[in-house]
Amino acid sequence: MSDKPLHLFDSRTKERNIARSLITRDEYDAFHGEAEDCSDNAIDIATRFVYSKDAPEQETVVTKDDVRALADEHAAMHRERIGVEEPAAEA
Repeated sequence: MSDKPLHLFDSRTKERNIARSLITRDEYDAFHGEAEDCSDNAIDIATRFVYSKDAPEQETVVTKDDVRALADEHAAMHRERIGVEEPAAEA
């Protein structure tokens, strides 16, 4: 376990922290390699959106894959904004 603060290993800020040399990619990979994969515990959710008081309600089912795709899209936009290259694909 690293002696660095845990918030530096947050997946939402890892590219920024690596770019600023606060952590290395090896430290990040080692830290997250120790973590248990809990993705099987995730559940699909249904959400109702009401756009105005006169509009009919619409039900939308959001799946784990939808959330992952949005997270990947957000991460790519963030990397572009801060000027960090796309990480290499895992083999």
